[in-house]
Amino acid sequence: MSNDRCTVDANRVINLCSAWNEHIGRSHGMRGGGADITTAVDLKTHKIIGTRLVIYAGDHTKRGTKANFCPWCGASYAKANGYTAEGEPCS
Repeated sequence: MSNDRCTVDANRVINLCSAWNEHIGRSHGMRGGGADITTAVDLKTHKIIGTRLVIYAGDHTKRGTKANFCPWCGASYAKANGYTAEGEPCS
């Protein structure tokens, strides 16, 4: 199933649009650029509390930087990062 737009579900998990299919992953044995999805887990309950999309490029190829929106479809990842679209913390 292909998604035309990224979505964030009620559990703060990012469901990527179809444009990401060919772009997820790192190059050159984790030393090059690329993008990865990381999962945040509550260590007490062992439940997923959200996902983050991390971009590795330029000065950020080693540690990466968190994406706040999809570069292809423009969808906001604010809810996945714990914020509403207006920038307020999710309750």
